[in-house]
Amino acid sequence: MNRLLLEARELSGLEAATAVLLAAAFLIFFVQLFRRSRNLPLFAARAAATLLGILLLTGPSIVLRRPARPPVAMVLDSSASMAVEDADQESSRAKAAAAAVGLRMPLLNRVARPVLFQAGNGLHRIEDPGEAKPRDALSDFSTLDSLSSDVPGLKGIFFISDGRLGGGRDPLPLLAARGIPVYAIGVGDLAVHPDLAVDFVHASPFAFKNTESKVAVRLRLRGLPPGNTSLTVVEGGKVVGRTTASWNKEEVLEVSVPFLPSRTGLETFRLAAAPVAGENNLRNNSVSFTVDVARDRRRILYICGRPGPHYAFLRQQIKSDPTCELISFVILRNAENLLTVPDRELSLIPFPDQAKLLGGLSDFDAVLFEDFSFNRFGIGTPGMEALRRFVEKGGGFLIAGEGSSFAPSSPYHGSPMEPLIPFFLDRPPVPAPTNFRAAPLLPDLPLTALDEGESWSTLPTIIGDGWFPAALRPGAVPILGAAVDGAARPWAASLRTGKGRVMAVAELTTWRWALGGATGPYARFWSRALSWLVGGEESSRLRLELPPDGAAPGQETVVRAFGRDETGKPLSGAEIKLGIVDGDGRRRELPMDPVGDGEYAASVLFNAPGEIRLTARARRGGRSAGETTGLLQVGRSWDESRDVSPDFAFLSEMSRSSGGRFTPLSGFNDAWVSKNLEEISWETDRRIPLAGPWTIVLLLGLLLAEWTFRRWRGHP
Repeated sequence: MNRLLLEARELSGLEAATAVLLAAAFLIFFVQLFRRSRNLPLFAARAAATLLGILLLTGPSIVLRRPARPPVAMVLDSSASMAVEDADQESSRAKAAAAAVGLRMPLLNRVARPVLFQAGNGLHRIEDPGEAKPRDALSDFSTLDSLSSDVPGLKGIFFISDGRLGGGRDPLPLLAARGIPVYAIGVGDLAVHPDLAVDFVHASPFAFKNTESKVAVRLRLRGLPPGNTSLTVVEGGKVVGRTTASWNKEEVLEVSVPFLPSRTGLETFRLAAAPVAGENNLRNNSVSFTVDVARDRRRILYICGRPGPHYAFLRQQIKSDPTCELISFVILRNAENLLTVPDRELSLIPFPDQAKLLGGLSDFDAVLFEDFSFNRFGIGTPGMEALRRFVEKGGGFLIAGEGSSFAPSSPYHGSPMEPLIPFFLDRPPVPAPTNFRAAPLLPDLPLTALDEGESWSTLPTIIGDGWFPAALRPGAVPILGAAVDGAARPWAASLRTGKGRVMAVAELTTWRWALGGATGPYARFWSRALSWLVGGEESSRLRLELPPDGAAPGQETVVRAFGRDETGKPLSGAEIKLGIVDGDGRRRELPMDPVGDGEYAASVLFNAPGEIRLTARARRGGRSAGETTGLLQVGRSWDESRDVSPDFAFLSEMSRSSGGRFTPLSGFNDAWVSKNLEEISWETDRRIPLAGPWTIVLLLGLLLAEWTFRRWRGHP
């Protein structure tokens, strides 16, 4: 059956006020006129003219509507919280929602044109309600706003969800402005869900292998009787820490868990709380955290072919570093030096054989060879193969010698180590000055950075043998060099190979920097070089800790930086600036305040979503103390599993603001669906305006008739 409706256009404030004043003025005038003259025809004519004038202002029309099958969207929440099994349900929320929608589909297909979707951190078309699996870590309800473009002529949205919003933009203003009613169906039990959640973990970003460290844990308890749980720290499937947490009525419990890192490197640990009786959400019982685990000391093997100042200074530099453990050999007597004294009567330590020397390479972080001819000491091709494997698996290797040693006559030419050396060894060396100043060949290279007031041009000169290596291999990075025939030629270079790193230095007089009053530059260069060889650049002394699940727009977010000094101790007394580059390219800078134990923090407000680049720069005593960069995603995934209780109030407000209705799953029946579809199942068939040109003609005719009648009857 068709419907007949009367519609009027919406009046502006001025038009509405004019119509009201016009009607009131004419009503008063007509009443006075009728009381004086009792002339009904005249009164009727003027009243009709007034009504026609108001009709022109309001522009009403008669609308004919007919029933239709409206296109509607059936959207099922597929986020993590829908996997919860409530006490009043025999299955998960997702399965209960899919079953309820499946029961309503015959009615929907008969009286509407439903299109099925699942919504998590995106919106995806599905063919069957059972396809909506709770896979996504969050739910972004603002994606419902795009349904109008996905479903042409969309008349309504039926949204089945527990209301647990995980992230994204606020959907309420978006859906209210869209003007498409949302009929929300709430899934889940509103009763308090017993739950134990690992709410927060905090560990020092640095730790040492086989040395006890601690992680601070904050537990959130809800609806649980007094009890206890076991907290474990897991590293690569192995439990490396354990403790027990007990509670009475605390809603928040803080515990410290000791653990013993067993591997070096950037390791990810998992803090897990054992499930408690009555819990129906185990997704929030564990949290991962990352720690940079180093050896208690970096182990370095240093072999020097002949004693000299380079070995003496560099050996002392390494031994004075509390983070390093040095094993060194210097060749004082070669095999061809014949002596009449038996070896057992010599005080010299014999050089170890190949098996002992290279069999223990895995115990070291870096190997240094200075002017060392390995083949003279029984280390043949198998030994060099072992050294090559050591480097490719992540070890560091430094080869130092005069420029002429990087030539075809080099003992490493033709060996398995040759492809790992940054300089070509199959080419004759090129002539070079014997006295020159070192110059950095790449700008902003951490290895060659000097402090304020220092300059490479003022450092003591290098005394060489008059030769430089001929050329760099592809992929090698030049570090230091000097001018030869107007061109810069490198004499120090680096090369990454496999997981390891190699550095070659073709001069043996950098010790002159220390004698010339430049002890600082000498110590920093070699400290950084050794740190780079073992995979720990200077910049890694400063590290950013960012929220692992991103940040929310419009909310304060704490960004932390952790630093350590050149001795490995927590960085104190530093000034750290946090540079921020927003998604739109805008730059700003904030100071980071010291918190203690090498930790610094800043509270940052991000107004808009996007990828944010953060750079922390530290200075102490006028010198650089480290720099690090990180990326933070704002306006995206944070884990909604931290709280899985349904939020029916939010769903109800979403429905109200968009012009729809809300019901819990128990009220989602055929009668409720039919009632809501009845409101949106009509299409306009014809619209007949009541105001138009003929209205103006009739108005003028009435005014003319009224004027003629007054004149005929002698009225003014």
